[in-house]
Amino acid sequence: MSANAFTRAGYSFTGWNTAAGGSGSSYANGASYTMGAADFTLYAQWAPIVYTLSYSENGAAGAPAVPVDGTAYSPGQTAVVMDNTGYSATNAVFVGWNTQAGGSGTGYSAADNITINANTTLYAMWATVSDGTLTSLPAGVTKITVPAGVTAIAATAFQYNATITSVTLPSSVTSIPADAFLSCTALQSVVMPGVLTLGYGCFENCTSLVPTADSVPNATILPSGCFESDTSITSFTIPASCAEIVQAFMYATNLLSVTFMQTTPPSGYQAFIHCSASLVIHVPSSALADYQAMASDYSVDASQFVSP
Repeated sequence: MSANAFTRAGYSFTGWNTAAGGSGSSYANGASYTMGAADFTLYAQWAPIVYTLSYSENGAAGAPAVPVDGTAYSPGQTAVVMDNTGYSATNAVFVGWNTQAGGSGTGYSAADNITINANTTLYAMWATVSDGTLTSLPAGVTKITVPAGVTAIAATAFQYNATITSVTLPSSVTSIPADAFLSCTALQSVVMPGVLTLGYGCFENCTSLVPTADSVPNATILPSGCFESDTSITSFTIPASCAEIVQAFMYATNLLSVTFMQTTPPSGYQAFIHCSASLVIHVPSSALADYQAMASDYSVDASQFVSP
């Protein structure tokens, strides 16, 4: 018999059968058959393609076992990534999953969606911790969610990391060291709800970073160089908690819109020096004159301040 040349979306060919429903005699693809005196028909047999999603502890130990997803997924079906179920590693914390054991694949956090188009294994990612301080990351990791219990990050834990794209810190981390994320050029998203203090240059040269209202919502000072040369930032909302801005946005040349919520302007020193002359600064109408009076402190022209 000729080899099967038919295809069926979402199904794999399993052979031939003399009955359409598969209850007759079965023949493998390319098998031989001796013709009798009468015509006969062979019916292609199809089985749905299904894939699995598995989890690996990736060298850790603990109990209970790694998450088990017993669902049979059709091609293109979406799965919801499960959380770590209790595994732990010595002097390390679980910071998410990755499609590669070494961390060079696609990173996922618990509750993320993942599209299944093959049998897939997610590997636990472990960051090194010493006395509550996160000191280093898995090589090549792209996305991490640091768990509660970590209280600080070391100054060198993220510096010059060229692969990390997303970082979420717990509320237990309240300060970011100077130059902590220096030149993390792939970093796009940060969520740091507990951070009150930012060190100078902490996000300098993070050229892909696009901060949101959730990035540093409780920061009290935006210090020198904290968003320096971050050329992907086009808009920024100054946290209501912020009382001082010092050269924070130097050379953020694509910054075109800044919003202040405070009716009392934060103190400033060259806050927007070397930013675009097209920058528009939105302030409460009741405080417009107060902000305009501080134009030189912010290194902008008074006309750049607008109110609703």
